[in-house]
Order: sequence, then C-alpha cells, then structure tokens
Amino acid sequence: MLSFQSSASYLDFSNNNINSIISDDISDNLSKLVFFCLSKNNLHGCIPQSICKIGNLEMLDLSHNHLNGSIPDCLMKEPLRVLNLRNNQLNGKIPQNIPITCKLEILDISENLLQGQIPLSLANCGMLDCVNIGDNQIDGTFPCHLGYLRVLVLRSNKLHGEIGCTHGDSTWEMLQIIDLSLNDFNGTLPTRLLASWVAMKADVDYYDTQYTFYDTMLETSRIYNEYAMRVTLKGVKLEFVKIPTMFKLIDFSSNRLEGPILDTLGDLKLLHVLNLSHNALLGSIPPVLGNLGQLESLDLSGNYLNGTIPAQLVNLNFLSVLNVSNNQLVGNIPISGQFLTFSKSSFEGNLGLCGLQLNKSCSITTNGMEES
Repeated sequence: MLSFQSSASYLDFSNNNINSIISDDISDNLSKLVFFCLSKNNLHGCIPQSICKIGNLEMLDLSHNHLNGSIPDCLMKEPLRVLNLRNNQLNGKIPQNIPITCKLEILDISENLLQGQIPLSLANCGMLDCVNIGDNQIDGTFPCHLGYLRVLVLRSNKLHGEIGCTHGDSTWEMLQIIDLSLNDFNGTLPTRLLASWVAMKADVDYYDTQYTFYDTMLETSRIYNEYAMRVTLKGVKLEFVKIPTMFKLIDFSSNRLEGPILDTLGDLKLLHVLNLSHNALLGSIPPVLGNLGQLESLDLSGNYLNGTIPAQLVNLNFLSVLNVSNNQLVGNIPISGQFLTFSKSSFEGNLGLCGLQLNKSCSITTNGMEES
C-alpha cells in the first residue's frame, strides 16, 4: 500500500514504477501538503475518500495510472484547485452535488470510462478555467451552464443536440479553446454563440488577469504545466503539455452539423486552428476566412462544400495545413502564397478542382466555366 509520512508541502513521485494501491491512511502525517503528484505510475484500485482529508491540498495529480472505481465527491470541495485524473479506468458519474464552496480552477477527468451527464452543479465552481472531460462516455447536451470557461474539451463522448445556448447569460466571452469533435451534435453552426467569443476576436488575456494562483504554482513546481490537452493538429493527434496562453482553437469535426459555414467565423481573427471536417456542411467557403491572419490549420474536408476556393485564403501567411478534400469544390486552385506548399491530398476528392497541385490543367470555355 502507498503511504507517506512527510512534513513537506510539495511531493512529486511522478514518472516512476510505483505499483500499489493508495492506502486508506494516505492523509495521515501529510497535514502541510499542498502539491501532490503521483502521475505516470502503476497505481491501481480505488481513490480512497481519505485523500480528501489532506487538509491543505490544492493540487492533486493522479493521471496516467490504472485507478478504477468512482471519483470521490469530496474531491470537488475546497481547498482543491487543480484536479487531474486523466487516463485511468474511472467509471460511474461525475460527482453531482458539487458545493458552492468549490474552488477548482482546472479539472481534467479525460480518458476514463465516465458516464452520465455533466452535472449542473459544476457551475458552482466559479473559478473554473479549464475543463477536459474528453474521451469518456458522457451523454447529454451542450453545457451552457459553464459559459465562463477558457478551455472546454468534450471530444469523443455521446453528446448530442444543437451547439449553443438559448438563454442570454451564456456569453462564453473568455473561451479560447473548444473541442467538441467526435460527438453527435447536429443542427447548424451557432451564430450567436460564435459572435460572443470575445477572446478569439481581440488580444484580451483573461487568464493572466484573473488566475494568478496557478502561475505561482507553475514557477515553483516545474511539473504540472499550464494545461495539458490532446488535439488533432496538422493531421496528427498531439498532446500539448503546455498550451500557450494565447492559443485559440475550434474543433467541431466528426459530428452531424449542417448548413453553411458562417461569415461570423471571419471575426475570430486570433484563431490558430479551425476544424469543421466530417460533417454535412453545405454552400461555399466564405471569403471572410481570409481575415483569420493567425490561422495555422484549416480543415474543411469531408463535407458537401461547393463553389471555388476563395482567392482571399492566399492571404493566410501562417497557414501550414489546409485540407478541403472530399467536397464538391470546382475551379482553379490558387497558386500563390501558402498554397504552393500544399500537397495533392489537401484537394483530392473534388472532381471539379484543377490546378498545379492536382497535376490537372484548367482551361476556360466559352461560357466562362473552367474545365480540364
């Protein structure tokens, strides 16, 4: 059994080969502990309720182990501010009766076997900044009650319904990273919700102004970096150990979204990654996407988009990944700017497209249409 006796405020036993269960008396003789990290070991068994009796504990990291059972309700109570239970075999529901005294700022319970819905009482954690519940079996609809977050990751669950909120108090002004990929969301892209994402429009850093505790902890720990998140970027699944404070991402891929791509997206000028692939989107690619001057990755593949590729997209000087394959696009592929760096795979599956990248020449007919 794993048990400690220490007067330290900081304990880090991560990246070892500790093969044990966590003892029921884990809280004994750890009264001064603030930072406790057991990540990346071989811990198994349940998380004991007694771990909540470590009186001053503010950061707990049990990620990347083999823990099972349910999440103890007491972990959602003060004074805990950072809770990372990522990549275990935890099951059951997310604790439902979270008190108003909750002080959590970062919650990562991704890559487990959790079921049920995102509890409404999670909104009682008024200081929450980052929530990652991805890669579970969570059901329910879009969590409008969490409209104050900076990071929301719900990828690969069983969420459904439309993306958006009908009531007026869910503005999501601080949001800068949202990943809803691999769910069952339907309907059209949420015009009103997208318009409210102020942090993606202007150079406003809510994190630095409102959340100073975690930065202080970072300086002393050098272990639990700013935030960890797995996303698909540049066609590869990546895990960010540290997300830059100003990084902006929207990933709605692999759902059942329909209708047009909204001009509203052109207002999100600080966006770095936009992934709308593998949905049922219709219409043309809006030229206003050329306003996204910080964009590095744009994936619109696997939809029903038609028309031509807007010439305005050649203005995206930082674009290193483009994928518009498997749509119904027509016309000449631009041959300037970053478009000269994109391979055939970025455009294939569009029978009406032609150009250098596809090794398919274009010619102009008498009626002005382009053909090979």
